[in-house]
Amino acid sequence: MLPTREDANPAAPAVGEAAQVDVAVIGAGLSGLVCALRLQQAGLDSVAVFEAKDRVGGRTLNQPIAGRHGAGRHIVEGGGQWVGPGQDRVLALADELGVETYPSWDQGQDVMVLQGRRRTYHACMPFPFVRPALDFMQAALRLQFAAWGVDRDRPWTAGAARRLDSTTLQDWLNHHVRTDSARTMFDIASGLALGGDPRDLSLLGVLQHIRSAGGLHKLLSIRGGAQERRLAGGAQGLSLKLAARLGTRVHLDSPVDSLRWTPHGALVHAGGRAWSARCVVVAMSPVDRACIRFEPGLPPAQAQLGRRMQMFKGIKVHAVYARPFWRDLGLSGQALGDEGPAPATFDNSPPDGTVGVLTAFVAGKTSYKAVAPTQAQLDDPALRREGVLDCLVRYFGEEARTPIDYIEQDWRSESHTAGCIPTMPPGVLTELGPQLTETTGPLVWAGTESSHVWNGYMDGAVRSGERAAELAAGICRAAATSSQPR
Repeated sequence: MLPTREDANPAAPAVGEAAQVDVAVIGAGLSGLVCALRLQQAGLDSVAVFEAKDRVGGRTLNQPIAGRHGAGRHIVEGGGQWVGPGQDRVLALADELGVETYPSWDQGQDVMVLQGRRRTYHACMPFPFVRPALDFMQAALRLQFAAWGVDRDRPWTAGAARRLDSTTLQDWLNHHVRTDSARTMFDIASGLALGGDPRDLSLLGVLQHIRSAGGLHKLLSIRGGAQERRLAGGAQGLSLKLAARLGTRVHLDSPVDSLRWTPHGALVHAGGRAWSARCVVVAMSPVDRACIRFEPGLPPAQAQLGRRMQMFKGIKVHAVYARPFWRDLGLSGQALGDEGPAPATFDNSPPDGTVGVLTAFVAGKTSYKAVAPTQAQLDDPALRREGVLDCLVRYFGEEARTPIDYIEQDWRSESHTAGCIPTMPPGVLTELGPQLTETTGPLVWAGTESSHVWNGYMDGAVRSGERAAELAAGICRAAATSSQPR
């Protein structure tokens, strides 16, 4: 059973004393919990996991549906939720933990609204809008071809790496995309799958991200892609099950205030207590590390990484209905539009279809682009809801105006989390890329941002946690050997 706030720290040291552990893990998201479990399985049972929040799961979060239609039976997911082909490590973890998967709903026609015209279509090519569709597909193929020329694990070694890293995705789109509607499609795809607004993204980072997933098609698709399947019981269930296995090793409500390190170990101050560790795994995004005071300060390159990397702040919205009425109309629930705060939607209904859920994504900042929310909508949840429902009505008809429940997860206001999707700005990869994974004395860096495969996804989090566990185990073995009498 997951430890509660009352019993999460039964082994915590008394004030003024320092408990001894082999490995301290900072962060009880998927990466940190996987790391701790793998260490335990490798025989390093002396592990403590510190989490600043009162829950585990990091950027995964199950949220209950209210009312008689969903209370106690159904949830929506406020963060990461999908898995798909090629995401072998998270799928293996789900199997290990006994979490089943089921296919995302993708039956029926998709909806697209461009320049005031609404069309429905099958498959991935919206032929009713021929010119922008061909423009989008041609540019997407160019991006895909360019991605194959980038080393997935060491993108900064590409022949034109510095030029690519100093170019934004927006610069590239301005040169290669001719129609406004195709640019809008790329704006939507960029926000959903590439890390945010094209103006903020390094082209080299985008190409590495495409390569890390095995192709742009995989990033954007349901069938055969990253959105193909969902986890029964919600994605946060993986972390809940991991924490249950770790038991009292997980310490909730225990933010790490300071971390004093030497080449031989570290002293962690968390939740008002001190813990001495041979190795510390920091399973947080580089941006989130700013809340920790490192003594001595981190090397300049590591410190720069934390200052220069960014996180895209978004709002995930779920409109819940008594039934998935759009299916009666032959629609899949997937929609794209070029105006309003909800430019993309998915059918997120539970597998039994007893309630209908339409999920949309709202950018966490305004823009001159029509697919961004207004400042008034960002400031006022009621105006934001009205704008989202206006979009749903354009896609699916007037019945979408009156959901029985409306649930938001606003990642702008989440404590101890700078955002929901990692953003790679220009210049960072070529100058600081190796720092994503290089250890610093007894400090090991983890988190989905540090994975060269499916970075930004749950699979990347699992991979980074497993990599960190191997490194931490090696540090502990070396420390134990050096401490033995000769």
